[in-house]
Amino acid sequence: MERIQLEIFLDLVETKSFTQTAKNLNYSQPNISSQIRKLEEELEGELFNRLGKRISLTSRGQHFLPFAKQIVSLSSKAIQETRDHKEQTIRILVSESLCLAYLTKVISSFKEKYPNVSILLQMYQENAASSLQNGDVDFAFILDHPVKNESLKSLFSYEQEICLFGKEKKDTFQSYPLLLTGDGCVYKTLFLEHCQDQGIDVNVALETGSIQVLKEMALCGVGAALLPTCVIHAENLIPWDLPFPLSFYQQILIHKDKKLSSFAQEFIQQLIIEIRANI
Repeated sequence: MERIQLEIFLDLVETKSFTQTAKNLNYSQPNISSQIRKLEEELEGELFNRLGKRISLTSRGQHFLPFAKQIVSLSSKAIQETRDHKEQTIRILVSESLCLAYLTKVISSFKEKYPNVSILLQMYQENAASSLQNGDVDFAFILDHPVKNESLKSLFSYEQEICLFGKEKKDTFQSYPLLLTGDGCVYKTLFLEHCQDQGIDVNVALETGSIQVLKEMALCGVGAALLPTCVIHAENLIPWDLPFPLSFYQQILIHKDKKLSSFAQEFIQQLIIEIRANI
């Protein structure tokens, strides 16, 4: 049973004429007759009495009529509401540092405008390409080496400096207590590699996955925290000079074939405005 068969059936009920229904629906009359025969075969009985050029509903046709109306109506409603539907969930893969630096403010203003839009955050560990290729997230906002993958498209990129921050200025961090992020953090790994290459003695006093904890510990004078400069705002933490350059890239990435919802597009636009206002 096809929608066109039902539409033909309903039009025939109104016109009582194969010729007029063919004109109304822009079909040939033989095609109209063929579609009705197929429908009758499926329902195992005639739907119309054919009396010369005049037709009328059989009892079977009268029984089927309300069902046909309901099916066509529901089908039309499903099509229209699906066309009008907007994806109301934004899924973001994000580095914790960038979440603290930018997303809290952007999400707050976005939710004021669109309170019914859900925002799901997935903390970035590694392999943004996999999450984007699998469709697990709509876009990625990460701090890492420049991601080079033919399946991904970069919407924004900015070089972000990484520094040690302490409560007071020190000329050297050698043997000084350091507060570092947990395993898997790309800038921590590169920092330790640089230190090893230059023979710098590193005293790791604390490791944690929480950037907020690192900031609080540094403010309490426990040690110097290795952090992206973007997460330091009004805190009384002083950046220390490193004997080597250390930077990564803030990146907004999507799959090249991803069609973002209008909500996701607007969210990204607001995010880029917020980033540029703070660089």
